[in-house]
Amino acid sequence: MIGFLHAGEGSRRAVEAALAARGRGGSVAHLVDPTLVDGSARDFPITDERYETIRERARDFGAGVERIVLACSVYNGVAGRLSEDLGIPTERSDAAGFQVLRGTRGPLGILLSYRPSIPIVLDYASEVFARDENPRELRVSVAADVSPFDTDPEEYRAALLEAMQPLRGCDALFVAQYTMEPHVPALRAAWSGNHVVSALGATLDAFG
Repeated sequence: MIGFLHAGEGSRRAVEAALAARGRGGSVAHLVDPTLVDGSARDFPITDERYETIRERARDFGAGVERIVLACSVYNGVAGRLSEDLGIPTERSDAAGFQVLRGTRGPLGILLSYRPSIPIVLDYASEVFARDENPRELRVSVAADVSPFDTDPEEYRAALLEAMQPLRGCDALFVAQYTMEPHVPALRAAWSGNHVVSALGATLDAFG
């Protein structure tokens, strides 16, 4: 069984809704710990103390699952370290999405709503495309003045649609955070490029 480690109820609800739409409700495990992040932070480096905290959460959680997915993008950079420390495969929330995006060309627009995740996602994107010797123009836009953890859904959708506007002209749009998944249909309907890839959708596709 796959286990999703969340920093908020919003991403858990998004995963459950996406699974239900695929006819797979209840097929994964969840652990939600809102203390893992500060939703209002402009910067959130993963210090030794923060790493120790998520490692302990993952250690306890991992006893009952075969694989862990870090549903909070700001922790993606420690996925490999957790895998080594715990002996449990631990995945980035965006890894499957970037595998899909390897098959696209042209400028890539990355949509986020948690500002501290920007360097984690951009660094990984650059690494993935560099391995392919396929340098890409990467553009990122962050939904302003909303938190992915506690914003009203209608307000969140409106903020995401507005944040998407600077990314027009890109060939592909990457919807990089799991909390955005309920709004993918609205984003796709408004997108003028060729591809819309969601981090959560790609993850569920990758792991059956």
